[in-house]
Amino acid sequence: MRMFAAAASAALLIVMPLAVGAHSTSGQDLTPEGRGAYLAVAGANNLFMVKAAEIAREKARRPEVRQFAESMLAERQQDIEQLLDTARAGGLEAFPPGMMPMHWQMLRRLERTSASRFDQVYVDQQIEVLEVALELHRNFFANGNGTRFKAFAQAAWPEASALLEQARQLEN
Repeated sequence: MRMFAAAASAALLIVMPLAVGAHSTSGQDLTPEGRGAYLAVAGANNLFMVKAAEIAREKARRPEVRQFAESMLAERQQDIEQLLDTARAGGLEAFPPGMMPMHWQMLRRLERTSASRFDQVYVDQQIEVLEVALELHRNFFANGNGTRFKAFAQAAWPEASALLEQARQLEN
Protein backbone atom coordinates (compact mmCIF):
# COMPACT_ATOMS: atom_id res chain seq x y z
CA MET A 1 0.00 0.00 0.00
CA ARG A 2 0.98 3.58 -0.39
CA MET A 3 1.74 6.35 2.06
CA PHE A 4 -1.94 6.58 3.06
CA ALA A 5 -1.90 3.04 4.43
CA ALA A 6 1.04 3.87 6.67
CA ALA A 7 -0.71 7.01 7.85
CA ALA A 8 -3.93 5.06 8.48
CA SER A 9 -2.01 2.58 10.63
CA ALA A 10 -0.52 5.42 12.62
CA ALA A 11 -3.97 7.00 12.98
CA LEU A 12 -5.30 3.75 14.38
CA LEU A 13 -2.87 4.08 17.27
CA ILE A 14 -4.30 7.54 17.97
CA VAL A 15 -7.97 6.67 17.45
CA MET A 16 -8.05 3.36 19.26
CA PRO A 17 -7.46 4.59 22.78
CA LEU A 18 -10.15 7.22 22.18
CA ALA A 19 -12.64 4.73 20.78
CA VAL A 20 -12.38 1.89 23.25
CA GLY A 21 -14.11 -1.27 22.07
CA ALA A 22 -13.34 -4.03 24.54
CA HIS A 23 -11.15 -3.88 27.60
CA SER A 24 -7.81 -5.57 27.80
CA THR A 25 -6.07 -6.40 31.03
CA SER A 26 -4.40 -2.99 30.97
CA GLY A 27 -7.76 -1.21 30.84
CA GLN A 28 -7.41 -0.02 27.25
CA ASP A 29 -8.04 -1.76 23.98
CA LEU A 30 -5.02 -0.98 21.85
CA THR A 31 -5.70 -3.57 19.16
CA PRO A 32 -7.34 -2.93 15.79
CA GLU A 33 -9.99 -5.47 16.77
CA GLY A 34 -11.86 -3.11 19.11
CA ARG A 35 -15.40 -2.25 18.03
CA GLY A 36 -14.98 1.44 18.78
CA ALA A 37 -11.77 1.71 16.75
CA TYR A 38 -13.37 -0.15 13.87
CA LEU A 39 -16.37 2.20 14.00
CA ALA A 40 -14.10 5.28 14.01
CA VAL A 41 -11.87 4.20 11.13
CA ALA A 42 -14.62 2.71 8.95
CA GLY A 43 -16.75 5.81 9.52
CA ALA A 44 -13.84 8.14 8.72
CA ASN A 45 -13.06 6.29 5.48
CA ASN A 46 -16.69 6.35 4.41
CA LEU A 47 -17.07 10.03 5.23
CA PHE A 48 -13.95 10.85 3.22
CA MET A 49 -15.32 8.90 0.25
CA VAL A 50 -18.60 10.85 0.49
CA LYS A 51 -16.82 14.23 0.59
CA ALA A 52 -14.47 13.28 -2.25
CA ALA A 53 -17.41 12.04 -4.34
CA GLU A 54 -19.22 15.34 -3.83
CA ILE A 55 -16.20 17.16 -5.26
CA ALA A 56 -15.81 14.62 -8.09
CA ARG A 57 -19.46 15.01 -9.09
CA GLU A 58 -18.66 18.59 -10.00
CA LYS A 59 -15.06 18.37 -11.23
CA ALA A 60 -14.67 14.98 -12.93
CA ARG A 61 -14.19 15.18 -16.68
CA ARG A 62 -14.69 11.58 -17.70
CA PRO A 63 -18.32 10.41 -17.49
CA GLU A 64 -17.30 7.04 -16.03
CA VAL A 65 -15.41 8.78 -13.20
CA ARG A 66 -18.41 11.00 -12.51
CA GLN A 67 -20.68 7.92 -12.50
CA PHE A 68 -18.32 6.15 -10.09
CA ALA A 69 -18.44 9.20 -7.81
CA GLU A 70 -22.26 9.22 -7.92
CA SER A 71 -22.42 5.58 -6.89
CA MET A 72 -19.80 6.12 -4.18
CA LEU A 73 -21.78 9.03 -2.79
CA ALA A 74 -24.99 7.07 -2.42
CA GLU A 75 -23.40 3.83 -1.21
CA ARG A 76 -21.03 5.41 1.33
CA GLN A 77 -23.81 7.53 2.85
CA GLN A 78 -25.86 4.35 3.24
CA ASP A 79 -22.86 2.56 4.79
CA ILE A 80 -22.41 5.36 7.33
CA GLU A 81 -26.04 4.98 8.42
CA GLN A 82 -25.72 1.18 8.61
CA LEU A 83 -22.51 1.50 10.61
CA LEU A 84 -24.15 3.90 13.08
CA ASP A 85 -27.18 1.58 13.37
CA THR A 86 -24.83 -1.35 14.01
CA ALA A 87 -23.05 0.63 16.72
CA ARG A 88 -26.30 1.54 18.47
CA ALA A 89 -27.59 -2.04 18.23
CA GLY A 90 -24.26 -3.26 19.61
CA GLY A 91 -24.51 -0.99 22.63
CA LEU A 92 -21.99 1.64 21.58
CA GLU A 93 -22.70 5.33 21.66
CA ALA A 94 -22.69 6.26 17.98
CA PHE A 95 -21.54 9.68 16.86
CA PRO A 96 -21.49 10.91 13.28
CA PRO A 97 -18.07 9.97 11.92
CA GLY A 98 -15.26 12.47 11.60
CA MET A 99 -12.39 12.38 9.17
CA MET A 100 -8.77 11.91 10.17
CA PRO A 101 -6.16 14.58 9.39
CA MET A 102 -4.91 12.58 6.40
CA HIS A 103 -8.43 12.63 4.93
CA TRP A 104 -8.56 16.42 5.24
CA GLN A 105 -5.19 16.67 3.50
CA MET A 106 -6.39 14.46 0.68
CA LEU A 107 -9.54 16.55 0.26
CA ARG A 108 -7.52 19.76 0.12
CA ARG A 109 -5.30 18.22 -2.56
CA LEU A 110 -8.35 17.11 -4.50
CA GLU A 111 -9.91 20.56 -4.34
CA ARG A 112 -6.68 22.20 -5.58
CA THR A 113 -6.05 19.71 -8.38
CA SER A 114 -6.26 21.11 -11.90
CA ALA A 115 -9.10 19.98 -14.14
CA SER A 116 -6.68 18.15 -16.41
CA ARG A 117 -5.38 15.98 -13.55
CA PHE A 118 -8.50 15.76 -11.40
CA ASP A 119 -9.82 12.38 -12.57
CA GLN A 120 -6.46 10.67 -12.01
CA VAL A 121 -5.95 12.15 -8.53
CA TYR A 122 -9.52 11.27 -7.49
CA VAL A 123 -9.19 7.67 -8.70
CA ASP A 124 -5.75 7.26 -7.09
CA GLN A 125 -7.11 8.50 -3.76
CA GLN A 126 -10.10 6.19 -3.96
CA ILE A 127 -7.80 3.23 -4.61
CA GLU A 128 -5.72 4.11 -1.54
CA VAL A 129 -8.75 4.50 0.73
CA LEU A 130 -10.43 1.36 -0.61
CA GLU A 131 -7.25 -0.66 -0.02
CA VAL A 132 -7.29 0.49 3.60
CA ALA A 133 -11.03 -0.22 3.90
CA LEU A 134 -10.61 -3.70 2.48
CA GLU A 135 -7.87 -4.56 4.97
CA LEU A 136 -9.82 -2.97 7.82
CA HIS A 137 -12.93 -5.08 7.09
CA ARG A 138 -10.92 -8.27 6.52
CA ASN A 139 -8.98 -7.79 9.74
CA PHE A 140 -12.03 -6.99 11.80
CA PHE A 141 -13.98 -9.93 10.42
CA ALA A 142 -11.07 -12.28 11.20
CA ASN A 143 -10.05 -10.85 14.57
CA GLY A 144 -12.62 -8.34 15.78
CA ASN A 145 -15.07 -8.52 18.62
CA GLY A 146 -18.81 -8.08 18.49
CA THR A 147 -21.09 -10.25 16.38
CA ARG A 148 -22.98 -7.34 14.82
CA PHE A 149 -19.77 -5.57 13.84
CA LYS A 150 -18.28 -8.75 12.43
CA ALA A 151 -21.42 -9.19 10.31
CA PHE A 152 -21.06 -5.61 9.06
CA ALA A 153 -17.38 -6.25 8.22
CA GLN A 154 -18.28 -9.49 6.46
CA ALA A 155 -20.79 -7.65 4.25
CA ALA A 156 -18.47 -4.65 3.69
CA TRP A 157 -15.44 -6.72 2.72
CA PRO A 158 -16.65 -7.99 -0.69
CA GLU A 159 -18.24 -4.62 -1.43
CA ALA A 160 -14.93 -2.83 -0.79
CA SER A 161 -13.17 -5.39 -2.96
CA ALA A 162 -15.60 -4.83 -5.86
CA LEU A 163 -15.29 -1.04 -5.55
CA LEU A 164 -11.50 -1.32 -5.48
CA GLU A 165 -11.63 -3.33 -8.70
CA GLN A 166 -13.88 -0.70 -10.31
CA ALA A 167 -11.50 2.07 -9.27
CA ARG A 168 -8.52 0.15 -10.64
CA GLN A 169 -10.32 -0.21 -13.97
CA LEU A 170 -10.88 3.56 -14.03
CA GLU A 171 -7.17 4.05 -13.42
CA ASN A 172 -6.26 2.38 -16.72
